[in-house]
Amino acid sequence: MKLEPFEIFNIGNDIDCVRTQYWKSNWAANNVWHLSFLNDNARLLLPKSAERHIREMMDSKEISITRGYSNILSSPGVEILFDFELMSPFFIQLREIQCLGLPKNFTSKQPMNLFIWTKRGNVANFYAMYSQVEELPSSNRISY
Repeated sequence: MKLEPFEIFNIGNDIDCVRTQYWKSNWAANNVWHLSFLNDNARLLLPKSAERHIREMMDSKEISITRGYSNILSSPGVEILFDFELMSPFFIQLREIQCLGLPKNFTSKQPMNLFIWTKRGNVANFYAMYSQVEELPSSNRISY
């Protein structure tokens, strides 16, 4: 599947959902999630079919965003781990091609905000820690 480019329109750190083309793109039509970074903010754009996962995300107390090589995806990627101290946390792994504006190399963890966006607007906000590793953990993960 060839993913067509789309444009994100920003209002400061927020996303203009009316003008942003993601939700009209073949990304959303094919259930491909998108992660956009702007300043110290990560913005996860969800297609309608993925909105069912928001409830799992909302129960999270701690969020980790990690960049590294994914054996599951066989490519460089980004993992968002919700409640990494729980026995069965909610995970997603995205290919780097699904991410825009990835932060440059970090030698330590960096605080950042994670905002969850749907076509309706911003539906959740979290405090997260961003870091980079050589290789992402490879246990049972959900990849989109």
